[in-house]
Amino acid sequence: MRSMIRSVGSSRSGLDGFAMFPSRKKFRYQVAPSDRQLWAIGMVVVQWSNLETLLSLTVQPLCANDTAVALEFSSTRAFKLRMDLFETLVERKIRDPERTDLLSIILAVKNLQQQRDRIVHGNWGSEEGAPIDNPSATGAFKWAVPSKPFEWKLDFGRIVKVARDIDEVHARLFSFLVQAAGNPPQFLVSDALKRISKTPNPLS
Repeated sequence: MRSMIRSVGSSRSGLDGFAMFPSRKKFRYQVAPSDRQLWAIGMVVVQWSNLETLLSLTVQPLCANDTAVALEFSSTRAFKLRMDLFETLVERKIRDPERTDLLSIILAVKNLQQQRDRIVHGNWGSEEGAPIDNPSATGAFKWAVPSKPFEWKLDFGRIVKVARDIDEVHARLFSFLVQAAGNPPQFLVSDALKRISKTPNPLS
């Protein structure tokens, strides 16, 4: 298991090489985010999907010998509950100092979830009177469930920062697994976790 970890875009805009975006004219409803914001939102979605995949691959070996726990994880749809279960498994089965490092990564994922959810699940809106031919969203809102406003402006740069933060956590988890496996050219996540698992107590 090896992959190249790439950052999002360039240090200036993240869109070097993009001369133009596809036309929106075929859509009946014109959404508020600008083309650049839509690109950034898409990067958040894809980066989070990559992170979720690696998280699932990491959890599965931890509950491989416990059918009930494996079923609970696979049937739980709420991401926070899945991460809580992951945290419990790490506390029980991984030894220190690796346990502390992995719990730190889980905490970073939890801290990013709220930002990702507001970007992905919120309804985007723009200022009143914003031009239709040059849209730019000013925020994502949850109309059905009132919530606190963002402390930061949801412009293109800030959305890209969330995508980069997700990418960074993904890279941290991947690097953790590589080191746990002993830095081989290829490895299985299950083998990496075996190397850092607590020795079973025959009396327990």
